[in-house]
Amino acid sequence: MKKKFTKRLLSWVMVAAMVISMLPISAMATGTGSGNVAKIGDTQYATLDAAVAAAADGATIEMLADGVISSMPTKTLTFTGNGTISVTGKEWNSYPAGKTLTLDGKGVNFEWREDTGSWLMMGVAGTFTVTNGATATFYVNSDTATRTAIYGANGTVINVLNGSTLQILGENTWGHDGDGFASDGRMYINVKNQSTFLIDGTNRGFVNSPVLTVEDSNFTVQNCTANASNGGNFTFDNSKINFSDNNGHGISSTNLIIKNHTTVTTNNNIYYGTYASSSFKMDGTSTLTIKNSATERVTGGTFAGLRISGTGSIADGAKIVIEDNGYAGFWNSANTTFGQEVDLTIIHNGKKEGNGGGIYNSGTLVLPSDAVIYNNYANTSGADICSTNSITFGQVGSNWALEECEPDHLIDGWYVDGARSDSSVPRWNADAEDEADNFIKPYEFEGDSTTVTGSISIRAAHGTDPIDKTSYPGLDKQISDANEPEWSNDDVDAAAGQDVNFKLTSNVPDDLLNYIIPDVDEPEIVTPAAANALVPVKDRGEYHLTFHDKMNDMLVDATVPVVTLDRPDGQEDVTLTAGTHYTYTTDTGDGCDFHIAIDLVALYNAGIIKEADIEAATPIVVTYNAKLSDDATAGTYENEAWTTVDENEWISDHDKVYVNTYKLSIFKYDQATDEALPGATFTLYNDENCADEHIVATDLSENDGFASFDGLDAGTYYLKETEAPEGYVCSDTVVTIIIGEDGQQNAENIVNVKFANSQIPHTGGMGTTLFSIVGGALIATAGVIFVISRKKRARSAA
Repeated sequence: MKKKFTKRLLSWVMVAAMVISMLPISAMATGTGSGNVAKIGDTQYATLDAAVAAAADGATIEMLADGVISSMPTKTLTFTGNGTISVTGKEWNSYPAGKTLTLDGKGVNFEWREDTGSWLMMGVAGTFTVTNGATATFYVNSDTATRTAIYGANGTVINVLNGSTLQILGENTWGHDGDGFASDGRMYINVKNQSTFLIDGTNRGFVNSPVLTVEDSNFTVQNCTANASNGGNFTFDNSKINFSDNNGHGISSTNLIIKNHTTVTTNNNIYYGTYASSSFKMDGTSTLTIKNSATERVTGGTFAGLRISGTGSIADGAKIVIEDNGYAGFWNSANTTFGQEVDLTIIHNGKKEGNGGGIYNSGTLVLPSDAVIYNNYANTSGADICSTNSITFGQVGSNWALEECEPDHLIDGWYVDGARSDSSVPRWNADAEDEADNFIKPYEFEGDSTTVTGSISIRAAHGTDPIDKTSYPGLDKQISDANEPEWSNDDVDAAAGQDVNFKLTSNVPDDLLNYIIPDVDEPEIVTPAAANALVPVKDRGEYHLTFHDKMNDMLVDATVPVVTLDRPDGQEDVTLTAGTHYTYTTDTGDGCDFHIAIDLVALYNAGIIKEADIEAATPIVVTYNAKLSDDATAGTYENEAWTTVDENEWISDHDKVYVNTYKLSIFKYDQATDEALPGATFTLYNDENCADEHIVATDLSENDGFASFDGLDAGTYYLKETEAPEGYVCSDTVVTIIIGEDGQQNAENIVNVKFANSQIPHTGGMGTTLFSIVGGALIATAGVIFVISRKKRARSAA
C-alpha cells in the first residue's frame, strides 16, 4: 500500500512540475495583484493623480483598475487599458491650448459627476478625443448650480471616433442653466465612424455656434429644457440624427448639410424643428422628418417646422415630411429650390396667428409639382400656401381629401383663401348653412405647375358640388412579418429568406349604382349630388377597378393573392374567385409584378356586391406574401401599389411600404499595429448565454480583416470571437448588438464593430523564470522522493 501511494505522489508531483514550468506568464497572471490603478511603461502607480503627475507631456497611461482624478492635467495625455476614470467635485478651468486629452479603447470609461456647485466642469482650450470604443459621460446637475459640462475656446476640438461614446446627461435643469456645450469662439465637434453622441436633459444643448461634423454615426440631442442648439455649421453624413422633445429649438443652424443616406428627425420641439439661417443643402439620398414642432404653446413668435433663410437646395430623391406642426409647416425666406423628384409632404400644420399654415414664403421658392400640401390651417389667410414674393407649385393631387368636411370631400383644385394684406377678401367656404355665405373662387392655371410673383393666399379645397372621398376607390397598402402580425403602413424588419405579408385595401365606391344600366328608364340617382352623378347611359354597364403592385426585385416568390370583400363584423365576408370574379395578370407590360382587375358592376349584377356594400363603401382587400430573397443585403426594399378605374380615368395615390434588413460588419485587427487580421472565427448568437442552440451564424475574417453577417432581422444579438487567428489570444468579450428602432445601425442599415487581438506572449522574462524555478523545485522534490523510494526498496531487498 505504501509503495503504491509513493508512486502516485511521485507521478502527481512530476506532472505538476512539467505543466507549471511550461506555462507562459499570461496563464497565471489574472491581475496585477498590486492594488495599483495605472502604469506608464513598466512603472505602476497606486493612484491616477500620481500617474498624471509623473507622466511626461505626450505620455500614455494604461489603466489597470478604476481610479480617481482630483487635479487638472495640463499636458497631452492618452489613457488606455481597462478601468473607469472618475472625476468628482473638481473644476477644470481649462485644458490648455495645444494639448490633447485622449481616451483610447473600449476598456476606458470616463465619468464626471459635479457636486460642488461649480458652474463649470471641463474647460477645453485644446483637444478632447474619445476613440476606439471609449466612453465619456458628464452628469450635469443644476441643483448643485453646475451650468456647463464642456466649455470651449476658439479652436477647441472635440472628437468622438471609432465606435466611441460621449454623453452629457442633465438632471434638475428645468428653469436653470445647464448647458451641454458652450464656447467663447468657434468649437469643432467631430463624431465619426460608428460613434454615438448624446445630450439628454440639459437646459441647453449647444450654446454659440460650433462646427459640427457627424459621419457614419448616431447623434442625439433630446429632452433639453431650452434650446437643443443655437447656430453653427452642421454637416450630417451617412448618419442618424435626432433633435427631439426639446423645450426650444431643435436644429438651429447657420449652414446645414444633410447627405449620403442620412436620416434626420426633429420632432416635438417647442420652437423651430429645423432652421438654417444662411444655407440649407440636402442630397437625394437623405430623409428629413419634422413633426409636432413649433407648437401651439408658443405665442407671439414666428416659428415653423422647417425654416430656411439665405439659400436652399434639395436634390431629386430626397424625402421631407413636415406634419402636425403648430405654426407654419415650412417658412421660406430664402432662394430655395426643390428638385422635381423630391418627395415632399406638408400636411396637418396649423398656424394659429397670421398667414400660411402649410407654407409661408417671403423668398423665391420652387416646389416639386407633385408636392403634397393640404389639410393645413391658418388664422388669417392661405391655409396651405401664402406667398408674398415668388413661388412655383403644381396642381392638387387626384385623391386628396378635405378632412374638415363631413364626410371627407375630395379636393378638386386650388382656391383663393383670404389675402395677407386685405381683410376684405373672404376665406374659402363651401359648407355655410346659408349658401350666400359661401366663398368659392378657384385659382386655376394650365399645365402641371405655375409660377406666381406677388401676393397669393390659397388652399387645396373643393367647389360647389363636392364628391365624397368614398365615391372613388382609394388604396391603402400595409405590411407585416411573421414575427409581428400587426399591420404597419410604413415598414417592417426582416431577415433574408423571411416571409413578409402584404395587404392592399380599396373600397366599393358609393356611387356604383350610377354605373348600372337601367332596365327600362334611367333610374333615380340614389347618391348625393356629385360631379359624376349623372353618368350617361352609354358609359354605364361596367366599372373596372384595377390593383397595381410593383415589388423590389429582392422580394421574391410571391403567393397568388387572395381577394376579399371585407364586410363589417357580424356580416359574412366574400372571397372572390380568380377567373370568375376578377382577372389576375403577372404579364403586365408596365413593370408591375401583377394586376388584379375587377368589374364591380358585374359583381353587383351577380348579386355578390349588395347595396349595403355600396352604402358602407365596403373594403376590397387583397392579401399575399412574398419572401425577402436569400441574397438580400443590408438596405431597404420597396413595395409600391395603386389603383386605377377604367384605364386611368381615376388614379389613386401611389402607396409604398418598405422591408428593412441589416448587416453586421466586423473588422479584426492587431491592437499593437492596427493591421487587419485574417483567420478569426466569429459566432453570432440570439441569446446572451451564447449556447450552441442559439447560434445564428458564423463567419471567418478575410485577408482584409473583415467578417460579416448580412441580411439580418432587427433584434438583439450577441457577438463572440470563438477562434483567434494563429498566434493570437482569443478575446473573451461578448459584444451586444442592437438592431432596429433606436439600434446601433447607421443610415445604410449596417452596424460596424472593431475587434482587437493581442499576440500570445512570448516565453522568457521574469515571470516565466519564476514559473521555471517553481517547476524546477517540484522536479527536484520529485527526484528526492524517487531516490528515497529506491533506497527504501534497496533496504527492503537486503
